Amino acid sequence: MDSSQVIGELMKIAGRLIVLMNRECEILKSFETDKIGALQGEKTLLAIIYTKLTRELTREPEILAALSGAVRDELRSTLGAMEEAARENERAIGAARDANERVMAAVAEVAAQHQSPLSLYSRSGAPAVRTPRQVVPLSLSVDRNL
Repeated sequence: MDSSQVIGELMKIAGRLIVLMNRECEILKSFETDKIGALQGEKTLLAIIYTKLTRELTREPEILAALSGAVRDELRSTLGAMEEAARENERAIGAARDANERVMAAVAEVAAQHQSPLSLYSRSGAPAVRTPRQVVPLSLSVDRNL
């Protein structure tokens, strides 16, 4: 790839990543987490291409040096927007993960409170006898959208 192709491809990939990460943030904020999986393949592929292109620019600094001022400013603006979208995406993913962990901890706490202690032996050391009404069944259902 020549220098203009590398720069053009990098800006195109960064733009697609920005759109994708913004969409992912919208999905997380609207609690439609079942839609996240559909984005992951494309996000991973774009991130790999983005990394490859930025490494190429690092290895060949003359590509950046040869850019006109307008193209350099456009690249700087695009990459700045990409970094901001990545930070926002990271915050949204972290918030969703934290909320999920809090919900699961609350579910585990409630489940533990409703679980009867299991005693295999009585105070005398003999096997404990439990009647059916002493055993409290636990029914638990978790909505995967949490």
